[in-house]
Amino acid sequence: MVGGYYRAILYTSKVASKVTQDPIISSNQRTRPHLTYLDGIRGFAALWVMGWHAIILGSHVNPWKADLPKPLAISVSFLSSIFFHYATLAVVAFIVLSGYVLSIPICTGSGVKLQGGFGRYILRRAKRILPPYYAALVFSVVVMAFTPWVHRVANWTGGENWWNNQFPVLAPGVIVSHLLLLHNRSALWFEKINGPLWSIAVEWQIYFLLPLLLLPLWRKFGLASALAFAWIVGLGSLFFAPWLLGLEGWYVGPFACGMVAAELSINHERYRWLQKMRFNFIGWLFLGLMVLCYALQGKSHGIGLIWLLDKSSYRFWLMGALFAAGFSCLLIAGTSALNQNRTTLVTRFSTLRPLVFVGGFSYSLYLIHVPIFDLAFAITASHEHWARLLPVVTFCAAPALAITCAYGFHLCFERPFMNTKPQTPWLPNVDAGAPRAD
Repeated sequence: MVGGYYRAILYTSKVASKVTQDPIISSNQRTRPHLTYLDGIRGFAALWVMGWHAIILGSHVNPWKADLPKPLAISVSFLSSIFFHYATLAVVAFIVLSGYVLSIPICTGSGVKLQGGFGRYILRRAKRILPPYYAALVFSVVVMAFTPWVHRVANWTGGENWWNNQFPVLAPGVIVSHLLLLHNRSALWFEKINGPLWSIAVEWQIYFLLPLLLLPLWRKFGLASALAFAWIVGLGSLFFAPWLLGLEGWYVGPFACGMVAAELSINHERYRWLQKMRFNFIGWLFLGLMVLCYALQGKSHGIGLIWLLDKSSYRFWLMGALFAAGFSCLLIAGTSALNQNRTTLVTRFSTLRPLVFVGGFSYSLYLIHVPIFDLAFAITASHEHWARLLPVVTFCAAPALAITCAYGFHLCFERPFMNTKPQTPWLPNVDAGAPRAD
């Protein structure tokens, strides 16, 4: 496996180098277009989510921060409150990327329509998403329901927390809702078994909205109407009708942002009035506004200048919307720069070889890292003499184990179902998966 790792690193470095040299020169529909820098973004986002879950799961098991050296404890507290606490933004990035890469073949094709029609589109999505998802679901049920260490730690932690919110595991409604990918429809099922799986249900349902609602609006009234509809319906369901799109249904808005980014990246010549816009600057401006919203959050800092951010159930959506807009602009800027043989800060960072490598199996890492963390933390905390090792397990052993197992899981349950058609290294991959669109 070590040899395979270094071969993969060598391969991705060659591809990353080529991506920074080759412009967008073709829209050949017989090959699978690919942008390597998107892999690096997925890898970073998956590691971001994993880091946050390591911190919150570890803190539920044992108050180990008090045993850390003071500089390390301060660093952990800073990262958990400032950076990792908003790892849900990584989910926004995954959703935007899905809208982006799924719209590439629409933008490069003739007419605003799905290649092969609705049936082939859903079959491709099911083949790409469902086998790894169900394999991860079985693995999670085995870990959470049939390992004694996990139950022992759950009894110790008690109360409402992220750890215990994953129980009960074997309740009929929980199992059935996860099998049907409907567990985002009720708070009774939402975070059960394996917390991050809620986003797979949300994205799976958005896949149906693309051909049934968003594309018809795009085709008849223009892409701006599809974007407006997505945000109005998404936020409307969040504030007034959660039953409409389920919990976190507002993510249809970021998905539509990805669609717009794809159109402006690929067919920018159609929009001459936009050609002089500095999307890189606009993207960083939106992200700066997001940081400002964070600084004004009343719950965190006692200021409460923005009333919406004082409501715990709504306080994330504004940051998420700004992040989706900024991230979409950075995608437009990144792809446009590559078309002109240039790079941006985002493309340079996201073509780092370790990030590209992790991005290659980021979907598998996203699916199975939590049950692996659960098991590692539970075994360590269940033995009195091992409890002091929790900081090492949290920051070293569990993440390393999760990455290693995720790569093996990817080879067994994800890679066999991926499209293996030839790829061209200058356009985004059009056969996207969630969260890794590959």
